[in-house]
Amino acid sequence: MHARQRVVNEERIVAVLGDEVGDMLVQQVGHAATAVRIAKALDENAVDGEKLRGFVVAYDVARSELQNHKETWSGLKHVVVGKGRSSAKDEFEKRGVDPKVQTLVFFLDRKDIREMRSFGAEELTEAKIAEIAADAAKFAAGDAVRKE
Repeated sequence: MHARQRVVNEERIVAVLGDEVGDMLVQQVGHAATAVRIAKALDENAVDGEKLRGFVVAYDVARSELQNHKETWSGLKHVVVGKGRSSAKDEFEKRGVDPKVQTLVFFLDRKDIREMRSFGAEELTEAKIAEIAADAAKFAAGDAVRKE
């Protein structure tokens, strides 16, 4: 996967999930800065584009707010960032996700969800993001992800 100069639509991300490699899918609500932190951590520490691909979908964030971070996006080598096509409320409600959840993290092995983690607004600290990236690196190496 090559660096992206722009923000893509969620449909383009969903279309490539679950082929022949592992994937990390992060769905984040309302904060472009959090999407930046997660995307950078995955790109720098875990996602290689061959054994593991990374996708971050930002919901309820203006496209212009995401585009304000274009320098960050263009620096990413293996993580694609997209804007959700619908509201987080709609997406999370249909999956039965607690309304307090701001971030969902999926470890996907082909089309199977190996693990899903959810975080409220205050729970996604720098330490937690580093832990997710470390677990993603283990997942890419073929090791099981840590269960909480």
